[in-house]
Amino acid sequence: MKKVFTIFFLMFLITFHLSAAERGWPDIRMALPLLDVKWSPVQISVWPVSLVPAENDVDIYGLNLNLTTLFHGQNNVYGLSCGLFHFFDNKYGAAVSLLNGGSSLYGFSLGAANIFLENNGVCIGIINDAVNRNASISGDGKTHRRKTANILQIGYFNKAHEGFQFGVFNVIEKADEQGFSFQLGLLNHNPDGLLPWMPLFLLSLPSKEYGQ
Repeated sequence: MKKVFTIFFLMFLITFHLSAAERGWPDIRMALPLLDVKWSPVQISVWPVSLVPAENDVDIYGLNLNLTTLFHGQNNVYGLSCGLFHFFDNKYGAAVSLLNGGSSLYGFSLGAANIFLENNGVCIGIINDAVNRNASISGDGKTHRRKTANILQIGYFNKAHEGFQFGVFNVIEKADEQGFSFQLGLLNHNPDGLLPWMPLFLLSLPSKEYGQ
């Protein structure tokens, strides 16, 4: 029970951070930067003290060592990121943390939970989520959801719109356009599949976009 509570608490933290960023809430951290730059080959911080400020307009190229970016996000981070909690707009390279999240991943993410709006790489963890829940409204007055990218997820619970999933429970969330997906696990679900629920493996091929 404690493990389940911990997992849902981590998911709440990521969801809270993403929704706060979407609403444009101000950065509430009290950083004491030693350097005021627009980019840096290295960032080392133990919140709230940071060698290089982790504001959204600072790009990191190289090594990113943060105890936590829980109360602020980072824009473009290239290279290796290590710490407890990391939130990125765009992550290029490898992220190794207890909790990784953000808009886009281009590379490798290892953590207890990896929650990105789109995964253009590999996520390995207990929970992997690559679903953009921002819905769009079409001309017919109905709410429709477009799929977002996912390449590979490996974990206990995986959720995405498309891609490869290897885990115990794998879920493909319904979107207007069905992408290619291959699921290998104890139980697999795809609402657009010929058989929505399948043990062991489930393969689904792309379909045309809604309205075409």
